[in-house]
Amino acid sequence: MHKLQPKCREVFLISKTEGLTNPEIATHMGISIKAVEAQITMAYSTLRKNCIAKHHTIVFFSIRISVKVKGLIFSQELSPLL
Repeated sequence: MHKLQPKCREVFLISKTEGLTNPEIATHMGISIKAVEAQITMAYSTLRKNCIAKHHTIVFFSIRISVKVKGLIFSQELSPLL
């Protein structure tokens, strides 16, 4: 992660940890959707290259948590980066 440019890292982390969509990230950061897509693609490419060079594997997973309170269901998807 430390090899990513600051904006690239920020976009990637917002996408993976907060679960925002590309349009939501674009609005939040004041950039275009295409810029968000390009930053995420660049992040994956950089991480893939660095992991291959170091013989490591990246694992992405997500967990959906649902809680029922007084008849209402609250649901949140968590996507931590390991």
